Amino acid sequence: MFAQLDDRFGGGRRRSALIHYLGNDASRLLRGRYSETTGRALYSSVAEATLLAAWISYDSMLGSALAQRYFVRALALAQVGDDRLLGASILDAMSHQATYAGRAVDMASLGVRK
Repeated sequence: MFAQLDDRFGGGRRRSALIHYLGNDASRLLRGRYSETTGRALYSSVAEATLLAAWISYDSMLGSALAQRYFVRALALAQVGDDRLLGASILDAMSHQATYAGRAVDMASLGVRK
């Protein structure tokens, strides 16, 4: 649902609702007791939502440190959920962020030199 809202309206407007969901509802669910299959699926789903929070934070220019924390958290959740494909996607996103941030710094320093 949050991904659909992000696609339709942009993430900045829905960021607070997603963060509230992760901090309250999802964290409460993660503290529950489930079968191994259900637990893995739950952790994987929360990892996907956390990855979306990372992208929204990244896209909203709230600072790469905040987005990085969400990326790291999403990766940890995907690992607990044994979701290797999602983990690879998260690592790709982290690489994208690091590459872009490096280029932004390089571009800014080129502007200062001129």
